[in-house]
Amino acid sequence: MNTTTSRQRRVEGSSQLEIAHARLKEDIIRFKLEPGQRVSEVELASTYQVGRAAVRMALNRLAQEKLVTVAPWEGYFVTPITLEDVEDLCGLRLVVEAAAAAAAAGRVTDTQAERLRELASLSSPHGDDEGVVAYLRGSKEFHVLIAEAAGNRLMSELVSDLFDRGRRVLHLCNVIDPGSLPRGDREVEKEATHGHILESLLAGDGDLAAERMQRHIIEVQEHLFSILVRSPNLRRINLGRQVV
Repeated sequence: MNTTTSRQRRVEGSSQLEIAHARLKEDIIRFKLEPGQRVSEVELASTYQVGRAAVRMALNRLAQEKLVTVAPWEGYFVTPITLEDVEDLCGLRLVVEAAAAAAAAGRVTDTQAERLRELASLSSPHGDDEGVVAYLRGSKEFHVLIAEAAGNRLMSELVSDLFDRGRRVLHLCNVIDPGSLPRGDREVEKEATHGHILESLLAGDGDLAAERMQRHIIEVQEHLFSILVRSPNLRRINLGRQVV
């Protein structure tokens, strides 16, 4: 086998891995694959039109990201969601994103500010799955862009990962109670909307930006828990060991 052919195969294998990982991760986040569901390498390879080796590597990567669980002698399962997981996730976001907001205050570029304003104006349409997906992606971009403005690459990567986990919980809430997601700055009066956070960032007030970010995350957590514990449909959703 010549060097060129070997290199091409490595590139193709890497490309298949990225395709399998991206599509599988999105299917887990959007509940096309349900919590606790067993997944098959063969079926996933057929669905995504990639090799089994790429699927296996993607599953192992997702296991590291805590979205897939590996059970010895049984295979791969979509990791369940527990109320404890939601609480831990929000607790970590409180620490990381408050620090990002404080560091980003006064450092947002004109280009970043323009994009943040656009993202802060987004709202989630009722009963529109694709609209919900677009809204949540926009919300993720808002939070990640703040971390990028702080100038810390590792922090922005962590915020991205945490928000993807949170996005899965938000999709769960939309399954339980369609149309229940936060409606955006234009439609909901809160103490700390994206708009308020951006206002503090542009004013260069790091303490206020951090405080508003924390209040924003706490409000989201309270909203999520109010849906998870009150809905009569909750028992139909696999939340894992802590179903209320």
